[in-house]
Amino acid sequence: MLYYFYSIKEKEYSYIFNSLNVLKEKEVVQHQNQYPVIFLTLKDLKNNSFEKQRDMFSLLVQEIIRNNQELLTSDLINE
Repeated sequence: MLYYFYSIKEKEYSYIFNSLNVLKEKEVVQHQNQYPVIFLTLKDLKNNSFEKQRDMFSLLVQEIIRNNQELLTSDLINE
């Protein structure tokens, strides 16, 4: 849910927060859909060995990098 709140790519989902108290907080709302956010879940990494788990994690990170290439040169990233 944090991804959908902060992600600049997910503005079309801002309506899901309309009935939530978070929109009453002006300091928080000014940050809604303003940032590049990388979503990462480990729930599907279920392997029998450390090596397989490490390899799958590596593939996951590679996929995230491929899907977010624009962030490597973006002015939105300053630190």
